[in-house]
Formats: sequence, structure tokens, C-alpha cells
Amino acid sequence: AELDFSAPFALKVMRQDFVHALVVWFDVRFDASQSATVLSTSPGKPDTHWKQTVLYLTEPLVVFENDVIVGRIGVRKNGSNPRDLDVKLAYQLQGVRPQEERTQGFRIR
Repeated sequence: AELDFSAPFALKVMRQDFVHALVVWFDVRFDASQSATVLSTSPGKPDTHWKQTVLYLTEPLVVFENDVIVGRIGVRKNGSNPRDLDVKLAYQLQGVRPQEERTQGFRIR
């Protein structure tokens, strides 16, 4: 299905802090008409009735400037409710206090 995907990510840490969650959003491009339209739910774009989604981590990460959080996000339609999405987040902290990879699952409604 078009909604099913998996993608790697790398996030460079800008300052020493705690990371309690990751925020995700989507962009959609509609090309069917003469002038393409892009719908974005990015925090830097105009508001829509769709919002960003917050993925809370089981345990906060203690991060330092220039650390990197690397991982992969996988998204697929839920098998029992096609309006829900199942998200699998695998992430690892690399840097001053590296941590082993962790994996969490989420259901987005």
C-alpha cells in the first residue's frame, strides 16, 4: 500500500538536553491538476486540521551537543482498522554517552 514505508533518519543534537519524544509530520503533493498543490503538516507551515504526531520515548535520552540519534521509522496500515497506522521506531544514540538500539511500537489514530 502507498501508506506503507520504511525510512532511515539521523538527527544531530544542537545542545545538551533530554530528549523525551520525537515529532513526526507528513507532506503530500497533489499533481492531478495543472498547478500542483502541497499539503504539509510541518510545524513551520500554516496550520491544517491534521497536526504533528508526538512519539514519546520509553526512557528519555541524555544528549550532548553534536551527538546523533540514528534510526529507522516504519509505517503501515493497521490490519484491523484501515484508518489507524502502526509505527515502528528503532533508534540509537551515538556520541558522548552512546546507547544500544531501542525499538518501540505506536498506533496512530
